[in-house]
Formats: sequence, C-alpha cells, structure tokens
Amino acid sequence: MKLTVHPSDLSGNVFAPRSKSVMQRALAAALLAEGTSRIYLPCESDDCIHVGAMIKQLGAKIIDHDDHLEIQGGLNPLGNQLHVGESGLGIRMMTPICALA
Repeated sequence: MKLTVHPSDLSGNVFAPRSKSVMQRALAAALLAEGTSRIYLPCESDDCIHVGAMIKQLGAKIIDHDDHLEIQGGLNPLGNQLHVGESGLGIRMMTPICALA
C-alpha cells in the first residue's frame, strides 16, 4: 500500500473539559458577590446542579443563557433546608457560607 501525505493548514477551536470544582467555586463566589456575575460555558455535572440549586435557596437569582449563566448575587435564604446531593466540595464550601446567613 502506498500512502501520500500532503501539507495542509489546520484551523479550529479546542475547548478543555470543564471542571466541576471550579464551577462550584464560581457559583459560591457569584452568590457572595454584589451585582451580576457571568459564568461562560458552565459545567453541568450533578454536583454543579446541586450547588446551583443551593445558591438559589440562599438568595441568588440565576438566568440560564445558551452559553453562560447570569447570576445576581445576594445572601438572603429562602428556607432552612438545603440539599447538596453527594457533592463533598459543595457541603464543605457551603457550610460556612450558610453560617454567614
């Protein structure tokens, strides 16, 4: 078999896999920040979904756009019970934040 390789130009974009731990930290920071935060290309793991639900319960407003989340921060709990699922980072990170409330 003969194989001929011809020179060519490559182009395009490569995205690194999203980090669920970085996403959870960004959600917590957005909750505590004044004003509006944007998280582009958010991770959609179960842990991130649980932490997102927790920050809503703690007072944040989240608008889900096609390529980013827009989060209006503010620590103002809506209830007295939160569910973190099986997220170890979520429980370790959100416990002291809940103590602030």
